[in-house]
Amino acid sequence: MIRLLKIELLKLVPYRTFKILFAIYLLLMILALLIGKNLAGGGEEGITSANVLGFPNIWNYYTLYACYFNIIISILVIFVTGNEYTYRTLRQNIIDGLTRQEVVLGKISLIVLLSTITTIILVVSGLIAGNIYSLPEARSEMFGHSGFIFAYFIQSLGMMSMGYFFGTLFKRTGLAVIIFLLFLFPIDVILREGIFPDGVGDYMPVATYFLKMVPVPVDHIMSGGLDAPPSAPTALSLAVGFTYAVVFCVLGWVITKKRDL
Repeated sequence: MIRLLKIELLKLVPYRTFKILFAIYLLLMILALLIGKNLAGGGEEGITSANVLGFPNIWNYYTLYACYFNIIISILVIFVTGNEYTYRTLRQNIIDGLTRQEVVLGKISLIVLLSTITTIILVVSGLIAGNIYSLPEARSEMFGHSGFIFAYFIQSLGMMSMGYFFGTLFKRTGLAVIIFLLFLFPIDVILREGIFPDGVGDYMPVATYFLKMVPVPVDHIMSGGLDAPPSAPTALSLAVGFTYAVVFCVLGWVITKKRDL
């Protein structure tokens, strides 16, 4: 597995698009903290830096924004996957001795690594901001609501696995990105609101990753962090989110196995 991951990193790290998209991701993570600071300083009653960016509330607030930024890293996965078909890298890897299963395992290991890195970035920057803005007595709750951190990791896995699936299915990078973005917003909403019954549609992939796993903590923030505690991710939403990640990877493997390269 380490060998396969090294092969993926050798292709990824020199890639200019990787550097651009990852830089955008980092800038947005910083911007989210600045928005939180400005929100706290906007004069709204009950909203302070301590209950937006302080412990333990920061984990709900920060993951709420950061989960959308994973769309950028998912698009990066689409680029990396699609380019292997465009430039016939996948075919060459198989000629050089890799099996199709090893190719897929390499992509999965890359997805796990990127998800781990984005989660570490979230935790480190959240700890820094939390220590700056928390009241002294709140620092003992540094990892309160830490279930949101785990939910963010699962959401990262799921979004990037979805990107891998779309990149594998459509092969052409531009087309895959367009359909991926359409699926995230209008298509999923149409399916959720217009076709599937209440309750079932709530656990469509997009709804699971952006609504169920990281709920919006408006009431909690507006109450000054004293009332209406944030709804922690449920075991069901985490299980469904992880299941989708597995399904997307399996579908990518099936397509790669059966496709004529």
